[in-house]
Amino acid sequence: MNAGQLRAALRLVICYQYLADDPVAIVDAMIKEHPTLAHDEMAGYLVEHVHEWGRLDVY
Repeated sequence: MNAGQLRAALRLVICYQYLADDPVAIVDAMIKEHPTLAHDEMAGYLVEHVHEWGRLDVY
């Protein structure tokens, strides 16, 4: 996955988790399903934020 694809995937994760009933479970499942995301700094921030605050606001 190149850098542009990775950033696009992370943007989709952010949008999807915002709409989900259980954002923590969704983010964890997506990171587990796509381990390439787990190695990205922004993905790490996303996971930490969602675990701490429950979701990442898109606004």
